[in-house]
Parts: sequence; C-alpha cells; structure tokens
Amino acid sequence: MCREAWSAVIDPCRPKGLPDVRACAVELTKRYGRLTALGTLSLDVQPGEVFGSLGPNGAGKSTTICLLLGLARPTAGRAEGFDVDAADVARAHALLAYVLADVALWPQLTGAEILHLQARTGPGTDPAFRDELVDRFQLGLSKPART
Repeated sequence: MCREAWSAVIDPCRPKGLPDVRACAVELTKRYGRLTALGTLSLDVQPGEVFGSLGPNGAGKSTTICLLLGLARPTAGRAEGFDVDAADVARAHALLAYVLADVALWPQLTGAEILHLQARTGPGTDPAFRDELVDRFQLGLSKPART
C-alpha cells in the first residue's frame, strides 16, 4: 500500500504530529572482530504492519534493534526508522526509544515518581497523552515499582 494511503489511517493511541512508523534495513551487517552478530539483513516494515523478531540467544535480535535505533553502527548496510537514517543519531534519537526487556527500574520509587522523573529527563513529554495511557491501561501508579 502506498505511503499516502497509510497516512490516512488514524491510530487513536498515537500522539498527533508523529511521522508514519516505518523501519527499513538494507544489507545490514554487524561484526565484532571475527564474530558476525548480524549477517546481511534486509527488511522493510511498512506503516501499520506489525513485525516480530524471533530466535535463540545470540541470533541478532537485539543487535538489529540497536542498529535500527542508531545505538550501534553497522559494519555494512544501512538502517532507517521513521524514514530517518539511523546514522543520523541526533534525529533518530529524537523520534525513537528503546526499553530493554530486563529494564531495571528504581524499585523504591512509585510508578508516578518514575513517570515524573522520566518526564524531567527527556524531551517532549505530553502530559495529557501520558495521563490518557495511564487511564486506558489502568496503571496503578501509587505502588513501588518492585511490586
């Protein structure tokens, strides 16, 4: 489907003004010395598509994400997210975020305190959208994160 048609799709969960979500990798490769962490990956995830990456430990899933987000530099190939070249780290980081599966939150802080801290340290927080998501997903923000 062409880009113009996807632009007409309205996602009620998406903040206004964000560009269409798209991820693209062209012959993306990452090597650490003689170890090939990711070998020649090409993919094109169009706006509205859901994409999952499955594989055993060491298959290159996290490496792929880091390359798409500009958190690592490819040995060869190129990567884009939101139609921004991942090599343009400043622009890529302004639009994209990555939360590790094993993220360590501050266990003594409440959910509300963590959201407040994150809002103060990151640009572009939309308090109304944040509150809408808290309500929609019925997040309990008064308990410590460890619970």
